[in-house]
Parts: sequence; structure tokens; C-alpha cells
Amino acid sequence: MTDSGSRFVRISVLFLTILCSLLPSFLTAQTPEQTYEFALFQKRQGNYDIAIKSLKRIQFFDELNNFPGVFKLLADSYFEQAKYEDAYYYYDLASMQSVKDSLFPDIVARKVTCKLFNHNYQEALIELLSFDENVNAYQQKEFDLLFGITYFYLANYNESERYFLKCAETIQPQIADVNKGFVRIKRLEKRYNPAASRVMSIVIPGSGQMWAGDYRNGANSLLLISALFAASVSISGTLSLFDSFFIVGPWFQRYYMGGYHKAYEITRVKQQNEKNKVLAQMVHLLNQPYSQ
Repeated sequence: MTDSGSRFVRISVLFLTILCSLLPSFLTAQTPEQTYEFALFQKRQGNYDIAIKSLKRIQFFDELNNFPGVFKLLADSYFEQAKYEDAYYYYDLASMQSVKDSLFPDIVARKVTCKLFNHNYQEALIELLSFDENVNAYQQKEFDLLFGITYFYLANYNESERYFLKCAETIQPQIADVNKGFVRIKRLEKRYNPAASRVMSIVIPGSGQMWAGDYRNGANSLLLISALFAASVSISGTLSLFDSFFIVGPWFQRYYMGGYHKAYEITRVKQQNEKNKVLAQMVHLLNQPYSQ
């Protein structure tokens, strides 16, 4: 056999081998409908990564838009994984397809929720203010609640209370819960005042942190500043006042200033955490049915 003939045989065998290896995948290839059902099954099972891959495959090949719900399914899958930026992107695409659909308000509500979870409160408010569609009573309550939460995180407590009271409607126990909640928020702002905490730590190092309930950091700050002050006094017995200040002063300044700045931040975080607890309680109570 000539070299050219031998080469032809080798190429032919290689081609047949590749073809045979690919044939099973062609024979078992899923139709778009089967891929869609597979994605739905995986999503129900909580296998969101697998569902997302299948849904994206459908999205890529669905030129005739035979599966218009794919964007929302993708968004829901990302949302369940707490990937809110990706979820928002697909909810936004889904909303463009559902402008005249009954699902449109629910999709917009999910878009707002994604912005809230990502702490983009101003953008969440813009989404809410841009929505002017007719909604049913259940959806209206959901939007009022989202308005209340958004204004809460924007520290506009008057508007937040107004929307929470709209959610409560005429149910007296819920109205009382909302009123009590916002009274507590005002008290928390006085109890955990970051500016006051900073002043306290300027006067007595560590006292601001302790006032906010962080005794460990407060005690550390007090002991450290006291030790530096004692070291400065001790050194001044053998060195001049200027030399002792030159050696200890930068450390004293660093930890002293860092202490009262930290007191401010610790108190601010404490205040916000306590406010968040009040918010969670109000949201929970508003979602509980009252017997009348």
C-alpha cells in the first residue's frame, strides 16, 4: 500500500472514531421542551446552578421566543442563591417582556427587593416611584411595605411610618404596633447617639464604646491609653518633657484618636442593628393576620 493510501486509511479510521463517539450525544440530545422541563425540575430540587445552565441554553437558542418565562426563572434562581445583581439583571429583562402581564407588578417588587438586599436604597426608591400600574389589594400592600422599608433605610422615618400605617390599614393592633415601633426608633437614636459616644471617649477613653455595650473594646482602649500615659510620665523622669512626648506622643495620639473614632462607629452600628430588629418585628407583625 502506498503512503498516500495508508494515510487515507488512518484519516478515515480517525474520522469514524470521532463520529462514533459523538453519535450517542446526537441521538440523546434534548429538545428545547425537554431542556425546559429539566431546568424546572432542577430548580424545584434546589439545583440552581444546573437549572441556570439549562435555562441559559434555552435563552441562547430561543430565537422565536417560545419560552418567554425563561428570564424570570433565571432571575428566581439567582435570587435563591442570593446573587442579587444577576437576579436584578434578569428581572429587568423579564419586566420588559411582561409590561402588560399580570406578573409585571410582582417582577418589579422583586427588582426593588434586589436593590434593597444590595443596599442600593436610593435606586430602590427610584424603582418604586417609577411604577404606576394598577395593582390588586395584596400587591398594593406589598408595595406599601417596600416603600416603608426603603424610606426606613434612607432614614426618612416620617415617610416610612406613613407607609407602614397604610399596610396596617384600619386594624388597630397593627396600627399600635407600628406606632410603638417608631417610638422605639426615636428612643434608640437618643440611646445610641454616635456623636455623644465620640465625645465621651474624648473625655474618658473607652467610655463611649462601653456606653454602646462594647465593653471589651472600651476596656482595651482605656487600658492602652492609660498605659501610654503612664509610660510618658515614667520616661519624663529621665528625659526632658519634649523627648518623652516625642517618643510616646505619636502612639498616644494614634490610639487616642483611633479610640474615639471607633467609639463613633461602634455606636452607629449598634444603633442601626437595634433599629433593624425593630423593623424586622414590624414587618413580621404586619404579615400576621389579626382576627377581628
